[in-house]
Amino acid sequence: MRSTDFTIVDVLPRDITTLPHVLGSDLIEYLAPSSDGDSGESDDWDPFAQAVEVIDPSRWYTTSFDATPEQSIMRWLPPDGSGLPTIAVYSQASETTVLIRHESRGRPNRRR
Repeated sequence: MRSTDFTIVDVLPRDITTLPHVLGSDLIEYLAPSSDGDSGESDDWDPFAQAVEVIDPSRWYTTSFDATPEQSIMRWLPPDGSGLPTIAVYSQASETTVLIRHESRGRPNRRR
Protein backbone atom coordinates (compact mmCIF):
# COMPACT_ATOMS: atom_id res chain seq x y z
CA MET A 1 0.00 0.00 0.00
CA ARG A 2 1.37 3.40 -0.95
CA SER A 3 1.43 6.15 1.66
CA THR A 4 -1.15 8.10 -0.36
CA ASP A 5 -3.72 5.24 -0.18
CA PHE A 6 -6.44 5.63 2.45
CA THR A 7 -9.94 4.48 3.23
CA ILE A 8 -12.86 6.83 3.75
CA VAL A 9 -15.39 5.83 6.38
CA ASP A 10 -18.74 7.60 6.61
CA VAL A 11 -19.83 8.02 10.22
CA LEU A 12 -23.50 8.73 10.67
CA PRO A 13 -25.09 10.21 13.84
CA ARG A 14 -26.84 6.87 14.56
CA ASP A 15 -23.43 5.15 14.59
CA ILE A 16 -22.42 7.28 17.56
CA THR A 17 -25.68 7.58 19.49
CA THR A 18 -27.13 4.07 19.21
CA LEU A 19 -25.65 1.75 21.80
CA PRO A 20 -25.48 -1.97 21.08
CA HIS A 21 -27.69 -4.33 23.02
CA VAL A 22 -27.09 -7.83 24.36
CA LEU A 23 -29.56 -10.43 25.54
CA GLY A 24 -29.17 -11.33 29.22
CA SER A 25 -28.54 -15.01 28.44
CA ASP A 26 -25.61 -14.02 26.19
CA LEU A 27 -24.29 -11.72 28.92
CA ILE A 28 -24.45 -14.62 31.39
CA GLU A 29 -22.47 -16.80 28.94
CA TYR A 30 -19.87 -14.03 28.67
CA LEU A 31 -19.48 -13.49 32.45
CA ALA A 32 -19.84 -17.06 33.76
CA PRO A 33 -16.41 -18.34 32.60
CA SER A 34 -14.75 -15.58 34.66
CA SER A 35 -16.37 -16.91 37.84
CA ASP A 36 -14.22 -18.86 40.30
CA GLY A 37 -16.53 -21.78 39.68
CA ASP A 38 -16.84 -22.66 43.35
CA SER A 39 -19.93 -24.54 44.40
CA GLY A 40 -20.59 -22.10 47.23
CA GLU A 41 -18.23 -23.85 49.67
CA SER A 42 -15.84 -20.91 49.91
CA ASP A 43 -16.44 -17.85 52.08
CA ASP A 44 -14.93 -15.65 49.36
CA TRP A 45 -17.38 -13.54 47.42
CA ASP A 46 -17.27 -14.20 43.68
CA PRO A 47 -18.43 -10.99 41.94
CA PHE A 48 -18.76 -12.67 38.53
CA ALA A 49 -21.02 -15.38 39.99
CA GLN A 50 -23.06 -12.71 41.80
CA ALA A 51 -23.41 -10.73 38.56
CA VAL A 52 -24.63 -13.85 36.75
CA GLU A 53 -27.26 -14.40 39.47
CA VAL A 54 -28.79 -10.91 39.14
CA ILE A 55 -29.01 -10.82 35.34
CA ASP A 56 -32.38 -11.56 33.76
CA PRO A 57 -31.60 -13.92 30.84
CA SER A 58 -34.72 -12.85 28.92
CA ARG A 59 -34.06 -9.07 28.99
CA TRP A 60 -32.03 -6.92 26.61
CA TYR A 61 -29.21 -4.90 28.19
CA THR A 62 -27.68 -1.77 26.68
CA THR A 63 -23.90 -1.97 26.57
CA SER A 64 -21.29 0.74 26.77
CA PHE A 65 -17.53 0.52 26.57
CA ASP A 66 -14.85 3.06 27.47
CA ALA A 67 -11.16 2.32 27.14
CA THR A 68 -7.73 3.84 27.29
CA PRO A 69 -4.45 2.00 26.80
CA GLU A 70 -4.27 1.55 30.60
CA GLN A 71 -7.85 0.59 31.50
CA SER A 72 -11.27 -0.39 30.22
CA ILE A 73 -14.80 -0.13 31.57
CA MET A 74 -17.62 -2.21 30.12
CA ARG A 75 -21.17 -1.62 31.39
CA TRP A 76 -24.44 -3.46 30.87
CA LEU A 77 -27.48 -1.36 31.68
CA PRO A 78 -30.87 -3.04 32.18
CA PRO A 79 -34.08 -1.68 30.69
CA ASP A 80 -35.36 1.49 32.39
CA GLY A 81 -37.76 0.75 35.21
CA SER A 82 -36.90 -2.97 35.33
CA GLY A 83 -35.44 -2.80 38.84
CA LEU A 84 -32.47 -4.85 37.65
CA PRO A 85 -28.92 -3.74 38.55
CA THR A 86 -26.31 -2.30 36.24
CA ILE A 87 -23.27 -4.56 35.85
CA ALA A 88 -19.84 -3.06 35.15
CA VAL A 89 -16.43 -4.67 34.70
CA TYR A 90 -13.38 -2.47 35.25
CA SER A 91 -10.02 -3.77 34.02
CA GLN A 92 -6.64 -2.21 34.64
CA ALA A 93 -3.40 -4.09 33.99
CA SER A 94 -3.94 -7.57 35.47
CA GLU A 95 -6.69 -6.51 37.91
CA THR A 96 -10.41 -6.77 37.22
CA THR A 97 -13.23 -5.45 39.40
CA VAL A 98 -16.95 -6.14 39.02
CA LEU A 99 -19.48 -3.57 40.19
CA ILE A 100 -23.15 -4.49 40.66
CA ARG A 101 -25.15 -1.29 41.10
CA HIS A 102 -28.77 -1.42 42.22
CA GLU A 103 -30.74 1.74 41.62
CA SER A 104 -32.03 3.18 44.86
CA ARG A 105 -34.77 5.77 45.18
CA GLY A 106 -34.10 6.32 48.88
CA ARG A 107 -31.01 6.23 50.98
CA PRO A 108 -27.99 4.58 49.35
CA ASN A 109 -27.60 0.91 50.22
CA ARG A 110 -23.99 -0.25 49.97
CA ARG A 111 -22.79 -3.80 50.42
CA ARG A 112 -19.20 -4.37 51.52
